Amino acid sequence: MKCRWNLEVADTKQIMGGFLELTQEMTEKQMIAYVRKVAREFLANNKDIKKYGIWAEEDGNDDHSFHIEASRNWKGGIDYWVYDAQKDEAIVNTLHDRLERERQKYDEDMRKLEESMHSL
Repeated sequence: MKCRWNLEVADTKQIMGGFLELTQEMTEKQMIAYVRKVAREFLANNKDIKKYGIWAEEDGNDDHSFHIEASRNWKGGIDYWVYDAQKDEAIVNTLHDRLERERQKYDEDMRKLEESMHSL
């Protein structure tokens, strides 16, 4: 279902919170993608900021909200965390996903190394 979203910048140590915008009508997925893009552009243009968060609340429905947070990772990229307040769970966690992929790659590399050692 499409609806309008009130976007607010979340307070951090480096940023004062406040109203950002009332979006056009969009689905949850579209809104999350849009907010991730806004956060990515903000971090790209403000190198001294380490973390940027936005609260998105359905216009007229206080119970339907999301917290989207973007932060710089040690590789220079940006990790995202999206929390659905209605479901009381993180629905996106790119840091966890990236670490899981790296762990799987490491496990695969170790398996190949062991196989090559056995073949000697």
